Amino acid sequence: LATLLSGQNSPEDLRGHGPGRIRRLQARCRAPLAPLHAMSLGELAALGWLAETMSQQDARRRFPDRVLAVDFEELLSSLRDGMARILGFLGLPTDARYLAGLEANPVLKRYSKAPELPFTPAARKALLDDTRRDQCGEIDKGLAWLERLARADDTVASVMATTATP
Repeated sequence: LATLLSGQNSPEDLRGHGPGRIRRLQARCRAPLAPLHAMSLGELAALGWLAETMSQQDARRRFPDRVLAVDFEELLSSLRDGMARILGFLGLPTDARYLAGLEANPVLKRYSKAPELPFTPAARKALLDDTRRDQCGEIDKGLAWLERLARADDTVASVMATTATP
């Protein structure tokens, strides 16, 4: 949830993607969902996390040989191992020189949505730590929304039980 709330344009992004996400989620859940206009930013972040997590799980279930789950935090913590795993999954050669030079690659030290801005793993961690502190109330609202929905709907409960806490 901190990731979804951390961007400068997060409110616009969460509200803009809200209609599609709530439609997909309502099609999967038996429990009624609150209207988007009544949801806090933290609840919208939770809605986004849940809808996209369900979509990812569906894709992995339907196409297990074509979808590789990649945990971004794990990838950042070990680029060499993570990229070797990705290349292997795609059937591409794992060039040791390429893998050894990954951490020095300047592309990986830039913000993907604004490449002119520097953005290292340490800067990302600091941003997320700041967001967790500054948005703790919204994060709490999102987590409470997920917990209420999980109590009312077995599908959501299953996702919550099989996925790391957002």
